[in-house]
Amino acid sequence: MRRRWSPAGMGRVLDDAFGLYRAHFGLVITAALVTVFPVAVIVGLTQVFVTRGMLALIPEIGTGGPDVLGPLLDLQALSFASNATAPIFWVARVFLACVLLHAAGSLYAGRSMTLKEMLRVGWSRLLTFALVTFALTTGAMVLLFFGIVPGVVFAARSALAPAVAAVEGAGFEAAFRRSWTLTSGHAWRVIGFYVLVTVFALVLEATVTSPSVGRQLVASIANPEAIFAPVSAWWKTVEGLLSAAAVTLVVPFAEFAWFFFYADLRARREGMDLVVRGADLAGARR
Repeated sequence: MRRRWSPAGMGRVLDDAFGLYRAHFGLVITAALVTVFPVAVIVGLTQVFVTRGMLALIPEIGTGGPDVLGPLLDLQALSFASNATAPIFWVARVFLACVLLHAAGSLYAGRSMTLKEMLRVGWSRLLTFALVTFALTTGAMVLLFFGIVPGVVFAARSALAPAVAAVEGAGFEAAFRRSWTLTSGHAWRVIGFYVLVTVFALVLEATVTSPSVGRQLVASIANPEAIFAPVSAWWKTVEGLLSAAAVTLVVPFAEFAWFFFYADLRARREGMDLVVRGADLAGARR
């Protein structure tokens, strides 16, 4: 890929993210398969079985039908398993994000990387990255509880802290300070980019899970009560696997998009395009 570190519009940021994903799809998807996919399968399957099971039981519960307690206990056990797996899934998701954010610059510059190398560096920065991500999410939620404006401002100004921690290896406090510096004067741009990436991610996930959505839509048109009809274990398994595949495929795009957005704000505030060109020229003279 051609190296471009000058300020860019949001369209080019997303285009670069897709381009980097396509250029290194095999390596990137392998990293996602060994980190996120196994846990996503467990979460996806348990959630689908619980949701479908509860919907199928609603008519029985409403009519006071017998033999409801046993299935309810089974669903409760599945729900507990899903909740217990959720923290593991969060760690796997955060680990993959750290790996991809750190590797994005090298991959974009055309350097070859092995899966082992990517995972090793990501592992070395995981603790700080996870703490920064947790603090960002928790802080935004707490502040949103007290008022929309403080929560949105904190989330927008701190949005690049995870990227800073992964790419620059900054510590916890330094990552947040640097994010506030990079996003100064660009809070609305950050908010708009977050909305844009979220919409793209939802569309991509919907595309992957479209077979199950389409099946439910056709069934609902034929019979409005079809949503409460029992579904075979085979089809529930397919839905769970599609859900896991959607998450696994979309995460790399989202992280690459945030990397290029981080690079874009660096270019705007620090003239990074000139810095990179100067470094390239200096290297060419040796």
